[in-house]
This record gives sequence, structure tokens and C-alpha cells, in this order.
Amino acid sequence: ALWVEQGMPIIGLDLAGPESVNPLSDPAKLEEMQELYRLAGPRVGRTVHCGETRHIDLSTFLATLEALQPQRVGHPLAALRALWEDDDDRGLPWMSEHGVVAELCMLSNLLTGAVQRVEEYGPILDTLDRYRVQYTFSTDAPALQKSTLASELGSLLKVGAARPEQLERSFEAAARSTFLLRRPGL
Repeated sequence: ALWVEQGMPIIGLDLAGPESVNPLSDPAKLEEMQELYRLAGPRVGRTVHCGETRHIDLSTFLATLEALQPQRVGHPLAALRALWEDDDDRGLPWMSEHGVVAELCMLSNLLTGAVQRVEEYGPILDTLDRYRVQYTFSTDAPALQKSTLASELGSLLKVGAARPEQLERSFEAAARSTFLLRRPGL
């Protein structure tokens, strides 16, 4: 890709956007994204936002992860829904076995209706822990949502949806999964 050839400081790619518009269940769209990720090369980190809403089922979730081979996946709620609603746990072991880190965005999940209450994060974190899926916490648009990561983490602790040791593990996972370390000289 041109930015790689010119040494431009691109450290990561992220597939994001409304899942209702581009759910990647269309093989042609998925192949297009796969080609973009391939062109980026192995030194560029890869994230996909996939599975926050019900527009993404487990089959599409897994096909997306297998095709794009991300290091991180934002909002992997499709894998949790499949386990809880259909007793299908294929998504979580896949993430664990491939070292894919879950990026969790509490306020975004509440605003999209993917999660109804902050307290629902307790079972989410406990399930990710049980399947040994590493996770981090992020904010999708703090300026627009008038939120900070600290306030969101505080909310999780206040209602008992997260334990301090879970937040500590998430910070460790964030440090290990940063794309900044992929850059020469960093």
C-alpha cells in the first residue's frame, strides 16, 4: 500500500461503521476488506468492530475474524449472545486460541442498545474470563458521548459489574495489545 511504501506512520487499521449497513455477510464486501488488510502488511495492527448489534450473527462474526485475522475485536457481543442464547460457544474459544483481544466500550453498548444496563457487564466479564479471552476497555467517542474512560470504569465498579482485578487485567491486556509496539524504534 502507498502509505507503507512511503513510510507513513500508520500503525493500525480498524473496520468500523454501522453493522446494519455493512454487516460483512456479503462475501464480496468481506473479500474487499480482506484485500485491504492484506495490502497493509503484517506490521500494521488490525482491529475489527464486529458483533455489537444483532445485525451480526455468529457465522458472520467468525467469518470476519477468520478472513481479516485481527489482533483485536471491538464489541464481540455476537459471540456472547450465541453462547447464552443458542448454547454455541464457537466464538469465544476461537478468540482465545487466536489471541484476539476484546475491546469493550460500555457507553457505546448502552447507547446502541446492545447492552441494556451497566450491570450486564458483570456476566460479560465473567464469561470472557471463563473462556480466557483477554479484554480491554475503550471509549468510542468520548467528546461526543461526554464521557471518559475513567468515568465508565468507575460506573462498572460502582454497580459491581467489574471487580478491581478485572480492570487490572484489562490494563495489562491493553499494554500487551497496543499497536504502538509494532513501530520501529518504539
